[in-house]
Amino acid sequence: MLLEHLTWPEVKKIRWAGKLVLFPFGSFEQHGHHLPLTTDTDIVTAIARRLEAKRPEKILCLPLFGRDIPRTTFFFPGTLSVSQLPYIELVRELCRSVVKMGARKIFLLNGHGGNDVPLRAAVRELKPNFQNSPLSLLRIGPSPARASRPLANPSWAVWVTRVKWKPH
Repeated sequence: MLLEHLTWPEVKKIRWAGKLVLFPFGSFEQHGHHLPLTTDTDIVTAIARRLEAKRPEKILCLPLFGRDIPRTTFFFPGTLSVSQLPYIELVRELCRSVVKMGARKIFLLNGHGGNDVPLRAAVRELKPNFQNSPLSLLRIGPSPARASRPLANPSWAVWVTRVKWKPH
C-alpha cells in the first residue's frame, strides 16, 4: 500500500494492527560524473517499493524523504540539503504525524550515509514518546571496512546494518 495513492478516507479506514509503516530516506547529491543526482534516492525507493509489493496488505510505504545533510557534497551543483537540526525535527514531526494516523510500527529505511547520525538522533529523541510504537532504523550503505573508500566499492547498496529500538 502506497500512502501517496490513497485518499484521506482510505487512510482513515486502515487497520493498523500488524501494519508496518516503511519510511525511506535518500539524498539528492552528486555521485560522480556518470550517475544522476537521485542515485541514493533511486536505490532506496526501489528497495522500499519491492518490499511493499511483496506484502502490500502488511506494509504502508510512505513517500521518500530525499534530502541530504551537507558534508562534502554541498559544493557540487545540484545538491539539495538541510542542516542537521531542522532535519532531525522534520523526521520527528513526520513520525509523530504517522503515529497520529494510528501507526504502531515504523521502519526508517536509510539509503544515504549522511542521514545516519540525524536519523539515529531522531529515533533517540522519539523513544520516550513512542511507548507503544516500535521504531526501527535500517541503513543501506558501505560496510565499515570500505567506508573510507566508497568510490572503490560499487556494490555499496548491498551491505546493511540494523539499529533497532524497542520500547521498554
